[in-house]
Amino acid sequence: MAYLIDETYFQRELFVPNADDTDRSAYTELQEFIDNKSRLLLKEVLGYTLFKDLDQNITNGILDAGAPQKWLNLVNGVEYVKDGYTYYWEGLLVQEGAFKKSLLANFVFYHWLYYKQTKYTYSEYRRNGIKVIDWVGNNTNDYYSSLIMFLSDNEETYAKAPLKMYHTINQFGL
Repeated sequence: MAYLIDETYFQRELFVPNADDTDRSAYTELQEFIDNKSRLLLKEVLGYTLFKDLDQNITNGILDAGAPQKWLNLVNGVEYVKDGYTYYWEGLLVQEGAFKKSLLANFVFYHWLYYKQTKYTYSEYRRNGIKVIDWVGNNTNDYYSSLIMFLSDNEETYAKAPLKMYHTINQFGL
């Protein structure tokens, strides 16, 4: 079952072969990855209490229209001011024209590839001298906010989120 995202997020560089609903096996497998790995990322970034609160506002994989503003902001994006600067968090779900994107889809795709043992190269950046897979964004110079930055900048709203970051794993698991 879809969880915030669905198979329509897996296009272009996130293409999953045979995952349209005509191939039930591949489609079902992708749906299972979406359901499991989308939740995993949110659990690890938000922590138990915040994830539980968010999850209670999701029905059939879709954020409830009447969800608290903090969850609408997290999922749909928001402009906010911190230290006199205006930032923009795009949200977990982004639609640009007909193209949909989501860091959740990137995370699911990574796990799908890892499961399939396919080798792809991801964009990387360094944070505190450590290479990090760019699930959370890295460009703060133009005042676009990454997920980690958004949660950190709004820590009074998303209290005690563990903010787990994912690190690059090479072909040897190192």
